[in-house]
Amino acid sequence: GTEEWLTGLRKYNVSKCLCTSLSLERVERVLEEFKVRHYFHELITIEDEAEDFGQSVLLGCDKLKKPPHKTVAFCDRPEEIVLAHECQMKAVALIGAYKAYDFRSADSSISGYDVLGIYNVRKLFAEETNSPELQPELELDIST
Repeated sequence: GTEEWLTGLRKYNVSKCLCTSLSLERVERVLEEFKVRHYFHELITIEDEAEDFGQSVLLGCDKLKKPPHKTVAFCDRPEEIVLAHECQMKAVALIGAYKAYDFRSADSSISGYDVLGIYNVRKLFAEETNSPELQPELELDIST
């Protein structure tokens, strides 16, 4: 399901950055082995010297020239959900090593990328576009 998911994102011109604590050499090797390197616009690796996941995803936003509040972090550890939210990002939990309960603060939880569609990601931002604080204010002009 992962490659289909990445193909769908590419179809809609969604920028993607892979953030990892692995070395660039190792990540490149793995991505090439699985033939998915071409899906990622940027890579954040140990060589970027980010102190934690939060710094990694912010570096990714910077490299992609995207504001954090318009991005989604896909996380497989509960602490990454917290750090993504602290960076004002949406956070989707990938359930695997941890149980769904551990990800209760995530904006969404999935068991695999095959169950996630572009529509579901767009729904993450639906609340924001309908929230009163983001709606334009109307001014009443009373002429006498």
